[in-house]
Amino acid sequence: MVKSKSRYVLLEIHCITCSTASLTPTKLFTTVAETVAEFHGDYGFAACRSGLAVKVVDGDIALIRVDATSEKFVTSVLPFITKLDGAEVVLRSLVIGRSIRSCEKFLIKYRRNELYGLLRTVESGGEFGVVLLTVGSILTSLLQWRRGLFAEHWPW
Repeated sequence: MVKSKSRYVLLEIHCITCSTASLTPTKLFTTVAETVAEFHGDYGFAACRSGLAVKVVDGDIALIRVDATSEKFVTSVLPFITKLDGAEVVLRSLVIGRSIRSCEKFLIKYRRNELYGLLRTVESGGEFGVVLLTVGSILTSLLQWRRGLFAEHWPW
């Protein structure tokens, strides 16, 4: 038996005329599949259909799984997707990884750099304190959620 190799495409979704809350994995999957069929025909659609899956759509980030053999079919059509369910969007491919974990590591670095960029643009000390308090409260709530989720496995 041969192991099928997958690639994971991490996308950033910029919604121009919509909110990111209205995006679902099903809408993204059908749009990507239809665009692959439009650009690459029946051969391209058949090549990527079995291995194409939208794993996560969360806010402005999406993760798509593709077979390694059909990766080029999907990644070549992503810049041409301008509408998702009637709303104007811009899809930006951040990284193509071999595992979900590698995409997650990249996303953490990417978001950290975004936060540092926000902190650099803060002009006054009061704004700086507000931004740090906001980030601190988000991290605290995330850690509490994670502790509750994994409490039975890891008592940290």
